[in-house]
Amino acid sequence: RIFNKKRLLTLGRNNFGAAEGEHWLFWNYQGIPFLHKLKANVNDKTYVFSPEVIRYTINAYFGLKKDMIRLGMGKFGCPTNVNSGVHAIFLAFQMCDHVNLFGFSFNMHMLNERRDSISPRMSRFHDWSFDTMMLRMLHYAGKLNLCST
Repeated sequence: RIFNKKRLLTLGRNNFGAAEGEHWLFWNYQGIPFLHKLKANVNDKTYVFSPEVIRYTINAYFGLKKDMIRLGMGKFGCPTNVNSGVHAIFLAFQMCDHVNLFGFSFNMHMLNERRDSISPRMSRFHDWSFDTMMLRMLHYAGKLNLCST
């Protein structure tokens, strides 16, 4: 699983545990002060993304965004953070030529209808309209398979 700082802090307050053999990855370096306690008490298979992995994700994400704007595909917002799902996708692209996704929203209607138990609100810190379009474009390009059922 991939978590951000907000989820890390939630994990520390709840009696949430890892499934057997589950590895936890964190991309937000602001959570590092809390990791030692989580690793010692909840899941010893807890890791932080390397700067190189984060740099690859940021360059790929904003490169795609720049290209899509240049092609006239929309005006997109300026996100404060890349969401954890996008971090997971680009981590997978560093290891695989093709990625299969299950349970990702690939249009704004799907995203607005989510009813997950962790956070039903959409964060203002992400550019969800670009993220969903990016997923569709990567799907059309044959780089990932979107399974929504």
